Order: sequence, then C-alpha cells, then structure tokens
Amino acid sequence: MNIEKDLFFRTGESASTADEILYLAAEQVSDLLPNFGTEAIYRKLQRRENVTSTSIGHGVALPHCFLDGLDHFVAGLVTTQKPVEFDAPDGVPVDLFFFIVAPTGQRSEHVALLSRISRFVRPEESRMRLREAANESILKTLVSPIFHRDSAPEEIEWCELQVFLPVHFGVEAVLEELTSRTTGNVFVHEFKKASSYLTRMPLFASLWTSDVDESIRLVTALLDKRLVNETIRSMKNVLAEQDATDDVLITARDVFYVSGHVEL
Repeated sequence: MNIEKDLFFRTGESASTADEILYLAAEQVSDLLPNFGTEAIYRKLQRRENVTSTSIGHGVALPHCFLDGLDHFVAGLVTTQKPVEFDAPDGVPVDLFFFIVAPTGQRSEHVALLSRISRFVRPEESRMRLREAANESILKTLVSPIFHRDSAPEEIEWCELQVFLPVHFGVEAVLEELTSRTTGNVFVHEFKKASSYLTRMPLFASLWTSDVDESIRLVTALLDKRLVNETIRSMKNVLAEQDATDDVLITARDVFYVSGHVEL
C-alpha cells in the first residue's frame, strides 16, 4: 500500500543539540501543515523523546509523534554536519534523523513505516550512502522507495511482549512506549497475588517456588518481531529512569498463529 505523505529532506544541518534538531524538523513539518504550529509539533516530538530516545543505534534516530486532526503522513530525513548526542542505546551520537508525523488513527501504517526504515538503515552500506549524499535531491532519490511503496502486504512474524510490574509503579510510560510500536491493542491485567499467575505460566512453572503476596500488573502487547529488541532496549531505559529495573520482569515469546480482531 502506498501511504500519502508530504516529504522533506535537509542535508548537512548545523544543529548541535537534540532540541535544535527537533525544532528544525518541527519547522519543516509546519511549513507543510499550515494548520499546525511549529511549537505544537515541537512539543509533541519532544514529549516522545522524553519517554525514551528514538535512536536505534549506529547513528540513526526515528523521532516521531501523532497529531489529532491530521489526515495524512508527513515524513522526512535530516542529516547533520556533526553527530548529535541523542541518548542512543549504543552510545553513538546521531547524524541521520528520520522524522514521522502520523495521523492519530493510523498506528498500523505508522508501525509499518518504522519497520521499513529500520530495515533500510540496517546495512552499513545504506547508512554510508545517506551520509555521503551531497544534496537533498540525492537524499530523496535514495530514500523515497521507503515512503512510496505499492506492494502487497508483507507477512509479519509476531512476538508477544509481556512486562510484569508492581502495582505501585506507574504504568503510563510503559503503555506509551508500547502503543507507539504496535498495530494492535495493549492489555493491562492486575493480579492480587503474583505467584497465582506466574506459577501457571509454562515459562515459570518449574522455577517459581516462593509464595509472593505482592500484587502485580501485567502489560501485554503483540509486536512485529523485528521491533522487539529495539522495544526492549527502550523499555529498559524507561524503567531505569524510574528506578524500577530490579522490580520488573520482561518476557518475549514467538506467536505462531494470529487470526481475528477484537474491538474493546
């Protein structure tokens, strides 16, 4: 499916901080969307980065946000003269910034686009070509196939991600991280006795022997398998910021069959 988008490209920008690069992108988006102000778009992008960095490593970041009232995608790529510190999971500063501003109701397309960009930049050769692009025209030629794709839907390998949290831990940051990456629903369950659930899971049945009385919350989401490692890294950053890494359990397992849809 070909998703309608306004596109922007900038090469060799002099931005030296994360806020500068986000504001620059917000200006570009606002030029394409006259009804949405630069400040509002900037705050949306900044709020997403405050949850956890959208850097995926190797000098690449995918800042993104949703806008209510938007009816099509806006996307772009900005390169910088010097890499910018962006709290990347591998510690490498970022000089390739793919931006996505999406309609609130189109999470499926949003996640598919994130996945396509991640695959595109995975080979070192692809990243090198983007960095060597001398102008916006060359940059557009290199990446336009990502944004304009008229092919049949690809088969997705699914993975179930589960996050176990004590009830006193605020679940909002975890939900925001997961809902930005999944095309389906994210479920939250609460159990008054942790062991009553954990001992019934095949993964833990033979390992969990203590009778724990503490209540837990379980957050469950179905993710594209290609996004799982990146999501877990981001989740760990979210938890570390709230000093919750010692009290949280994250599991991931393959899902071999998915069919149907439930509206809640």
